[in-house]
Amino acid sequence: VVSPSVSDTQPAAGEAFTFSATVRNLGDSASASSTLRYYRSLDATISTTDLQVSTDRVVGLVASGSSGSSNALTAPSEAGTYYYGACVDGVPYESNTANNCSPAVSVTVPEQRVPEQRVPDLVVAAENPSSLRVRQRFNLSATVTNAGVGPAAATTLRFYRSDDASITTSDVQEGTAAVEALAASDTVTLAETLNAPSEPGTYHYGACVDEVPDESETMNNCSTAIPVEVLPPGPPDLLVIDQDVEPRNIYFNEQRSVNMSARVWNKGGSSAATTLRHYLTYPNGAYREVATANVPELAANEQILITQAVFVPDTDTAGRLAHKTCVDAVPGETATTNNCRAKGGILVEGGRIQNIAVTVPEGCPLEADICVMDTKCEDGDIVRVSLNGTMLYEKELFSYWSCETATVRLGNNQIEVYAVNGTGGKGEDCGHRNANTGALKAVAGNEAQTWWFYGAGGSSSAILKVESGSAGPCPELGTEE
Repeated sequence: VVSPSVSDTQPAAGEAFTFSATVRNLGDSASASSTLRYYRSLDATISTTDLQVSTDRVVGLVASGSSGSSNALTAPSEAGTYYYGACVDGVPYESNTANNCSPAVSVTVPEQRVPEQRVPDLVVAAENPSSLRVRQRFNLSATVTNAGVGPAAATTLRFYRSDDASITTSDVQEGTAAVEALAASDTVTLAETLNAPSEPGTYHYGACVDEVPDESETMNNCSTAIPVEVLPPGPPDLLVIDQDVEPRNIYFNEQRSVNMSARVWNKGGSSAATTLRHYLTYPNGAYREVATANVPELAANEQILITQAVFVPDTDTAGRLAHKTCVDAVPGETATTNNCRAKGGILVEGGRIQNIAVTVPEGCPLEADICVMDTKCEDGDIVRVSLNGTMLYEKELFSYWSCETATVRLGNNQIEVYAVNGTGGKGEDCGHRNANTGALKAVAGNEAQTWWFYGAGGSSSAILKVESGSAGPCPELGTEE
């Protein structure tokens, strides 16, 4: 007789398990050797007609003797319940062969669990204003959500306008935005600035996101359509939405021509031609209109950038000139409080002398004339000039060059100008009586100039670089012009 057992009654599909069987001789005399055969059955009865899956040799057994054996088997690849058992071949003189097959042992192969796929699923929802004016600028925003369980690669969001209540990629594309890679459940909101159509009517807006690799569902990659009523244009509404000055820093006494620009936007309906005006507010409180420009007729939501060269009028002191730009109101305009914009300005810096360089011909004395001159009307300015830490001279400025010859050294020489005073005035209509203004030059084989502008007690230093040039005539120094 045979007694069976298995190591695992629920092995996974294709998994190995062990089938064991013990053969006993229940007779009263020894048995000859035999063969043990293993079977798999679809029912609970094991017989030699079932599917044989393996065999083992059984040695001869004495009366009441037993022998155990084991065999490694493989579970079926299909889920279900199977029955395993074993039968021993009959031996000569065996008293009963009807019990040579064991009872069945059931083995259940469970349904194979499919690992959860970690795939993305992008979903889009859009929102924007419910009503607009023709050609009105507005922001269309959309939220992209990764509703899947896996990460989504970077992709592109596309904004659309449709004539019907369905948003598809065949609608009119109005703009795009880059979507960064999104982890599961992550969300990002993006927006695009658009112009409303030029004709009144009902339109539909939405957005679609390009599908990403392994995306589980792509039918929800477009948002629902949002109806937008585009109304006829209202009254004109002019704004200065941007302005700039270049350069923003100038020095007193230089050619003070700057570029002033302004962007005019007609936020409302069509507007008539008008005028753009630039103003500067000076440190002393003076408020001046410094430039005007023509603004042509503008359609609804139309913009125009106007740039022009502007000469900045003189200022008596250094400081910031505040910049303001206004556009004149046009007929029918109801909102005029937004016609001006004030931003930044121009910084007028007190002129500091700059580095200059001269060349002394080879073989000539290392000397140079250091000259000063008033650059405005003769208003009694007095300056002190030092070279390499030693005062060179102190003198009043005139409208012609006044020079002193100084010994210099090759390389860098430190030169300083100090304003002894900055008030008073000898002449009529001197507009810079409170400022010390002048020019300085060095003369050797060539000449180089710089200038200054500051009040009494102001000073600045710079480098006078002296180089040796090729042999030539020595310069005639020590003359005043």
